[in-house]
Amino acid sequence: MTVVYLDKVFLLNLLVDYVLLLTTAHLGGMPLQRKRLLLCAFGGAVYAVAAFLPGCGPLMHPMLRIAAGVAMALTAFWPLHHPWRLTGVFLLLSAALGGLVLAAGL
Repeated sequence: MTVVYLDKVFLLNLLVDYVLLLTTAHLGGMPLQRKRLLLCAFGGAVYAVAAFLPGCGPLMHPMLRIAAGVAMALTAFWPLHHPWRLTGVFLLLSAALGGLVLAAGL
């Protein structure tokens, strides 16, 4: 049986989501709305914790995880120009970070 500490899952996801959203805004040349980005990262961290709760296994499905990432990025960048482009950048950065973590683990 694997033990998952939800507080660590929450804090790590909050930090990673915030840094990814901040990097996306910076790369897109968008003004930094730190409170809005932090609120969206908070939502992503809550989703990550909810995925580990009993009975919430379907939240781990890849399509739902992608949809949650798209919703988080669109919420963070919607009033700005080109929110879909920024959402694509966010997803690419997330995939790149996932690849780096996987490569580091090997």
